[in-house]
Amino acid sequence: MNNRRGTFYSTRSLSIHSRKSSRKSSSLARRKVGLRNRTPRAKWKWIVRKVITNLEWLADTTDVPLGDNAEQNAYIASHRKEGQILSLEDKLFFKKPREHRTREALDKVTEKLQYFKAFREYSPKVRDELLLRLDYMYLDSGRVIVRQDREAGAMYFIVIGSVEVDHAYPDPIFNDETLHNLDKYGYGDSFGEIPLFYGEPHRATITVLEPGVEMLVLNKTDFKIVLEESLSNQWGSIRWAMTKFPYFERWPEDAVRYLCCHSILITTPSDVLVPVKDVNGLGIAVFILEGTVRVVQRMLVTVNTNEDGIKKRYTLYPDQSIPPTKLPENVIPFYMQTVKLRRNAVFGLGEQMSKHTMMTETETLLMICPRFIIDRYNIVNVWTRVVGILNYNHPKIEKVFEAFIQNRMWARNRKQFSKSIKMPQADKNMTIHNTPLSSRAMNCTMKDKLYKKITSFPEYKEIIKQMKISHQRRMKNSIKGSTLVDEEHATILRTKAGSTKHGSI
Repeated sequence: MNNRRGTFYSTRSLSIHSRKSSRKSSSLARRKVGLRNRTPRAKWKWIVRKVITNLEWLADTTDVPLGDNAEQNAYIASHRKEGQILSLEDKLFFKKPREHRTREALDKVTEKLQYFKAFREYSPKVRDELLLRLDYMYLDSGRVIVRQDREAGAMYFIVIGSVEVDHAYPDPIFNDETLHNLDKYGYGDSFGEIPLFYGEPHRATITVLEPGVEMLVLNKTDFKIVLEESLSNQWGSIRWAMTKFPYFERWPEDAVRYLCCHSILITTPSDVLVPVKDVNGLGIAVFILEGTVRVVQRMLVTVNTNEDGIKKRYTLYPDQSIPPTKLPENVIPFYMQTVKLRRNAVFGLGEQMSKHTMMTETETLLMICPRFIIDRYNIVNVWTRVVGILNYNHPKIEKVFEAFIQNRMWARNRKQFSKSIKMPQADKNMTIHNTPLSSRAMNCTMKDKLYKKITSFPEYKEIIKQMKISHQRRMKNSIKGSTLVDEEHATILRTKAGSTKHGSI
């Protein structure tokens, strides 16, 4: 009986489920039929709603020139937007079906978006293929673009506006959810690629902020075709670079994915400045994988000369942060190399060293990461400790000034010494210290205890033996040379004596 009752309930639930699914499918079918068989009035209402929804960007007059009509000029000026990259024609290009997009229009859009932050990492071939598959979208403020725990369906590139990223955490006390603001995306940022790449739902809810947002959208199918392979190679190289530094060993997988999405690897030639801020003024952290980076410090020094203008006195200027336009005449900026950073070093975390000029000495491979992501995952306070170590090892400006004075004194003494050597007369100020140590060692005498201790070494006897052999060889060569000279002198005397005898006869 129980089995029959269970069977009855299961068949009943199945029938209810089938009825619900049939109703849903029938409603979708009716909706499709209604779209096809609309009356002219319904079609007109649908078009009007579409225009009202997109009126914000359709009324944009950024590229419209001013004319002679004052009223039209006032309307054009009031509807222009600051920082507008795409014109109305470009937006209509992304609204067209792909088969109607011409190559000429694509070249115009590519020229405008070639420096777009989200497209810099892609090759020209991938960028062209991407622009052919993107769609334009405008949303008002307050609209939810993606919801947390929902399946990912597209990737978004923000052209104008900003969005807010919120994550809902369960609250066990009140049996509710608490929203935490995680981030804010703006111009040039992209989102949605991580859940698309890994096939996971969205981890946060993204909402449009005022006054609205304009985006370029790439659907899931086109993402698999165009960007999946490129992102796989790029993120794989970032993961390889992260394994070279022990700071990332305890990072969770979500943090690693987030950093891979916003980091890049670059190879810079020698003598190139390495910035610690991006184009938008946000701080970036730089990790050195290969090569050398030198730190060049600017130092303001007051130069005072005597009445003759020959002797100079250097003092450190008290205000080192004064702008160049307000410098006094006797204050000169000098540049000193203070530190060299090699492989596995990091800078740009907020230390004092990163305020100076960073320049590559050799060809260098660098990993560039946004600093706000690095600071967010400060596990076991690792970044604070790294900053403390860098500040401790970097020399203070007083030490740098002392090294500057020593270098100046050495340069002056070297110049004077080179002049004294080139002079025809001997220098009266020559001392024993100007004689090379190797020459002075030949005439040095040692005390008895030191002499006995040195002569007791077996190496000393071998050296003395070799020195005696070389001395004997030199003596033999000198004797041979002297005998040859004596023989030549004797022959000359004989010839002279013979000539005198013949003359007397």
